[in-house]
Amino acid sequence: VLSGAIIEAEATIHFLQRAYTFKMDAHLLQLFPPSANLSQDTTPASAVFDSSIEQAFSAAFVSLATSQGADGWQLEREPEPLLLPSSIFIPDFALTRGQRRIYVEILGFWTPSYRERKIQKLQQLLDRDDLLLAIPVEAKDAFVSIAPHFPIVYYDGQLSATHVLQMLHTRYDDFAERLELINVSEVRERVLREGLLPERLCYDLLHCYRRSELSQAANHVVGDDILFMPGIGLYSLVWLVQLKSAVIAWLRSMHGAALSGVVQEMRHRWPELSGCEDATIEALLSLWPEVQIRRASIFEAVIEVVSEQNPTHEDVTGDVEEVVASGKAAKKVVRERRVATKKRGVVEQEATQGDLWG
Repeated sequence: VLSGAIIEAEATIHFLQRAYTFKMDAHLLQLFPPSANLSQDTTPASAVFDSSIEQAFSAAFVSLATSQGADGWQLEREPEPLLLPSSIFIPDFALTRGQRRIYVEILGFWTPSYRERKIQKLQQLLDRDDLLLAIPVEAKDAFVSIAPHFPIVYYDGQLSATHVLQMLHTRYDDFAERLELINVSEVRERVLREGLLPERLCYDLLHCYRRSELSQAANHVVGDDILFMPGIGLYSLVWLVQLKSAVIAWLRSMHGAALSGVVQEMRHRWPELSGCEDATIEALLSLWPEVQIRRASIFEAVIEVVSEQNPTHEDVTGDVEEVVASGKAAKKVVRERRVATKKRGVVEQEATQGDLWG
């Protein structure tokens, strides 16, 4: 069995644009079930990638893109060649987002002749603004002559996909241009018509790739009748008040129920919630002080209404004021988080297993 032949292993988990490295010894590896597909993949890595560095970078980037953590960039290996006066230059990768296409070349330290050939070709590309270089730390001095002309990510051992994304964000950020693409009247009309646009849909409508961008872009749409809250999305104030009244009346008739069942039933009863994730619906329920969610364990929660009073006109008016206040409070929290984010370092090194809990 292959797992018995492996003495130790290392796994890199990409989560929220950070990389966590987990080291596993032989005892831990024995706990993994045998894989039935190990013998099916017989293609050597060298037949697909020129180096293990390229292979690891590609795997890390694809993992981030799958979890919506690549800021909308799509990775392509060995794209079309860049034309030189008397030859061509084939980058290792191309990254595409919208109309922008950035080429990535991972340089090595291999031999003096290799470095000379690379430098000669790169010197013919100095006028391009769409080529990003990845250079090993030990080769920093060898490529110093071209360093001022290209955006560069230095790496030690393996190239971090997160560091590349940070460089792309620093050098090629086009958030201001994307804000101008927002059709404010169209988005507002859709919110008022549908009642709720879940956060997931807001990314496309507001031309955003990061959650921090989403809150800023939403400020162009919100007003007295429309609010935005992280984790929920854009919603009509009138719709939310009506939803609250209907949901609380329904919950009172059940005298307590499992949260998972309530979430599923709410999708069925209110079509505008059919495409919402569980977390979005739970966030909506958490807006209302009359609704209490009790968690007896990490696996299940019970939801119930803590007030049995029938809503009056004053209650409805209070609901409107309450929702407006909640929206303003959410904006304040987002703004404070944004300020705090600016204090972080420009580039963070990949965390080890211990950092996950630190």
